[in-house]
Amino acid sequence: AEFQAKCLGRMERVGQEGRTVVFVSHNLEAVFRLCSRAAWLEQGSIAGLGPAPEVVDAYLAAQLRSAETEQARLDEQEGPVALRSVRVLDAAGRPATVTRRDRPFTVEVGFLVRTSVPGLDVGVHLYNLRGVEVLSEAWGDAVPDRQSEPGSYVARLEVPPLLNVGDYVVGVWIGTRYDTFVQETTLYRFRLEGDVRG
Repeated sequence: AEFQAKCLGRMERVGQEGRTVVFVSHNLEAVFRLCSRAAWLEQGSIAGLGPAPEVVDAYLAAQLRSAETEQARLDEQEGPVALRSVRVLDAAGRPATVTRRDRPFTVEVGFLVRTSVPGLDVGVHLYNLRGVEVLSEAWGDAVPDRQSEPGSYVARLEVPPLLNVGDYVVGVWIGTRYDTFVQETTLYRFRLEGDVRG
């Protein structure tokens, strides 16, 4: 982290001196902060080119559209574990795409285990719309004796009112120490409304 901060600081200073710097990264917040212009590469071709904020926003919008398509095809997943559903529930337990910032909410992940998977774990990640991970929690951190036999399961993560207003995206990882069965970063978008935290 110290080396990364040092490198980013140096690149920012070089850019301010008027020199051209080519910065290649998956860190959208760093691209947004360091670059005035950006190129979005998709499978070797330029999918977007222009001011960094516009390109980053277009990239994120495309990822969300892709996630909506993926959500509709969850039944096609193969392998020992398959994701079945992802949703956010408000403080009253109702499915929501908009909820209040000053109340807790729950992220609910439904999944199917087809064959016994010892050490199975589920991770939930929340990202802001710049792609910065703002929360990460694993089922195994709170539930040491998890079921891993065949069947349908639901893992729930209750998030206290600690995030600021704004749009967020839910990502899910399902796997073991040695295998990844599901890894999706943009599965469900929701918004927290209310007063901005100071």
